[in-house]
Amino acid sequence: MEERSELFSLDSTSKFLKKNLFIVILVLGGVLLLLFGALQFFSEDKDSGIEFVRNETEIKAEKIFIDISGAVNNPGVYEFESTQRINDAIESAGGLSTDANIEYISRNVNQAQKLSDGMKLYFPFEGEEVESVLGSSSGSESAGGLVNINSASQRQLEELPRIGPVTAEKIIAGRPYNIVDDLLIRKIVGVSVFDQIKDLVTAP
Repeated sequence: MEERSELFSLDSTSKFLKKNLFIVILVLGGVLLLLFGALQFFSEDKDSGIEFVRNETEIKAEKIFIDISGAVNNPGVYEFESTQRINDAIESAGGLSTDANIEYISRNVNQAQKLSDGMKLYFPFEGEEVESVLGSSSGSESAGGLVNINSASQRQLEELPRIGPVTAEKIIAGRPYNIVDDLLIRKIVGVSVFDQIKDLVTAP
């Protein structure tokens, strides 16, 4: 009697599986996908957290020195972290002085630009004739006469082929650049414009 009951149960289960095979496969597949998704989510979250902490630690550990002069209240050499920007440098130097050329500075200085070690920042006085506010050891142009896209003034940029005021402002706003190709990679200029200026500019 027990054997017949077991056979009946197995037969009923077999018939149920055959009849509802498609539904069973869908349910099992859904469960597997949910488990796989959960594993991926927790794995990626854990990895990204570790990477973030590591990179943040490395960046904060780097100290840089900037020479700030011109129309600021407290010119001098200041120490910063590599994550800080030009507006931080202005604040550290006591802000712009009352006789600073505000119009020129607002047009030519990207205060959101990150600082780099050894950078020279000069802010012009009202009425002063200047070529570039930003500077480096090589100035706004290299020894070979190439225009430095990291420090050239808007006027210098506009002297390049097919570079007008709008594009010059985009170049200034996009600083800093590691390589000249960043102009194309970041879509600051188009391919045709880049082909005409790539041999005339530098980004040391």
